Amino acid sequence: MEATHKPIVLVISETTKTTPISIINKIRKSDENENVSEVENKSGSPLKGYSHGIKNKYYETQILLMPFDDDLVLLPSDILPQIEGILIYFDPKVRTFSTKIQTYADFLESNGIELGILLCDLLYDNIAEGLTYKEVREKCTALDVIELARTNEENEDNHLNPCGYDELHQVLRNVIWSNVSMTGASATSSIAASRVNSGPLNPTNPTDRTMENELEMFEKLLSEVLMFKDTTSGLSRNERLLYAEQIAGKFDKLLEDDSSDAEK
Repeated sequence: MEATHKPIVLVISETTKTTPISIINKIRKSDENENVSEVENKSGSPLKGYSHGIKNKYYETQILLMPFDDDLVLLPSDILPQIEGILIYFDPKVRTFSTKIQTYADFLESNGIELGILLCDLLYDNIAEGLTYKEVREKCTALDVIELARTNEENEDNHLNPCGYDELHQVLRNVIWSNVSMTGASATSSIAASRVNSGPLNPTNPTDRTMENELEMFEKLLSEVLMFKDTTSGLSRNERLLYAEQIAGKFDKLLEDDSSDAEK
C-alpha cells in the first residue's frame, strides 16, 4: 500500500444498508483490495483510498475514492486541500435527510470544492412515499443528483444520455482534475515537435508560420487549463462549466485543424 497525493473524492453514505465501499467497488468495477493507497494525515493513522483511473479525449489521470464514515467535522484538516469532490449516498425513504443537504453544500463552498453529487437508487414521484427530485433540488442547487438504479432502456442512444453509474462515470470524466495530463493535446504537441525537428522554422514560409501559430495557441490553452481553478474561483458552478466547455471547444478546433493538415 503506497502513500499518495492524488485528488480525493470523498464517498459518504447516510444509510447502513449501502456502504461507501460498495459504491466505490461499483464505480471502479474492481475488487476493493486492488490499487489501495494511503493518505497520510497529522492527526491520526493514514486513511485508506482507492485509485480510480479516468480517461477522456483531453485528459488522463488517477483520482482517489476515499470512504468516510464519520462526521465531516472530524475530517483531518491537512487532507482538505486534496479533496476535489464528494459523493453522498442517501435513502430517499428517509425524509429527514433533506435537512442535511445544506450542510453538505456549505462544506463544498467553505472548502472550495467544485464537485458535489447526491446519490440514491431512485427518487419518488409521490411526495407521500419519499423524497422527490423536485424536493431535493429545491433544498440545494449546488449539488447534482444521480439516481443509480435509473435505466434508459427506451433510448437506443444510451451513450448520449447515460443513466445510473454510467452517468456518474461521465460526470467524473468531465471534471478538470488538478493532476490531469493531456492526451489529445499531447498528440498535437508531438506532431508539432516532429515538424520542428525536421528543420529550423522559416518565418517567410506559410507552413512554418501556421505551425508557429498552432504552437502558440497550444501553449495558451495549456496555461488556461493549468490556471482553471484560480481563474474560476470566484465564478458560480454554471459559469465554471461554461468556461470549461469553451476551453474544450478550443481544443476540439485545434485537433481538427491538425488532423486536416495531416491528411493533406
